[in-house]
Amino acid sequence: MNKLKAIIVDDELDSITALKWELEEFSDKIEIIDSFQNPQEAISSIKANRPDVLFLDIQMPEMDGFELIRKVKGYFNQVIFITAFDEFAVQAFKVSAIDYILKPVEPEALKKCIDKLKKQYAQDIIEEQFELLFDKLNKKNKIDKIALSTLDGLEFVKPSQILYCKSDSNYTFVFINNKKKILVSKTLKEIENSLVSQNFFRVHHSYLVNLNFLEKYYRGKSAYVVMEGGKQIPVSRNKKSDFLDNL
Repeated sequence: MNKLKAIIVDDELDSITALKWELEEFSDKIEIIDSFQNPQEAISSIKANRPDVLFLDIQMPEMDGFELIRKVKGYFNQVIFITAFDEFAVQAFKVSAIDYILKPVEPEALKKCIDKLKKQYAQDIIEEQFELLFDKLNKKNKIDKIALSTLDGLEFVKPSQILYCKSDSNYTFVFINNKKKILVSKTLKEIENSLVSQNFFRVHHSYLVNLNFLEKYYRGKSAYVVMEGGKQIPVSRNKKSDFLDNL
C-alpha cells in the first residue's frame, strides 16, 4: 500500500515534533510531506500538494483550524483534528463523524485514527460532514443530523427519526421510524455520546431509546417500555430510577 501523504499544522513546534515522532514510530502508512506552525503559510502547500490527510490543531492564533479548513476545502481527502479537551467541540466531532485526537496524543488513539483512513469518502460526503460540524458548533445544542459510520460509508440521519438503537457487540443497529434498520460500525456507547442532549436514554446495556417515541412503561420486576410500532424494550433494574426521573 502506498503511504498516505500528510501535512501537519500546529502552532506549537513541540507538538509537531512529538506527532512526527509518533507517526514514524507507530505507523508505516503515513508520509509527512510538510509541516507548519503558521496556518496562513500552510494554505499554498495544501493547495499545491493535495494531501491525503491533514493533522490539524484547532486553537491557533490569527487563524484557527476550522477557518483553515474553509480556505482549503476540496484540496485534501481527510482530516484528523488535534485538540486540547473541549467537551463541546468533541461532541461536534462525534456528531459529524470527523476524527479527532486529544492532546497529549496517545499512540493507541493515533493508531486507531490512522487505521480508519483507509476509507475514502466522496467529496460531497466530506462537505456534508463539515456542514454538520460547523452547524453543531454554531447552534451549540440543537442537532439537525448526525453522521453514522456504516460498512459502506456514511449515512446522515436526523436524531428525531431514530426510534431506538440496539447494541450488537462492537456494532449498533439503529432503527429509524420509517422501518429502516442501519448497521453502524460504532458501539452503542459511541452512538449515545453522539446524541447527548437529544432526549435519548440508555434504558438497558443493550438499548438506547428516543423518549419522544415512548408509548407505555410497564413497572414490575421485569420492567419494559413499548415504543411506537409496538417494540418492547427491557428497562434494567439499575436504570429504572434515572429513567423515571427523565420522563
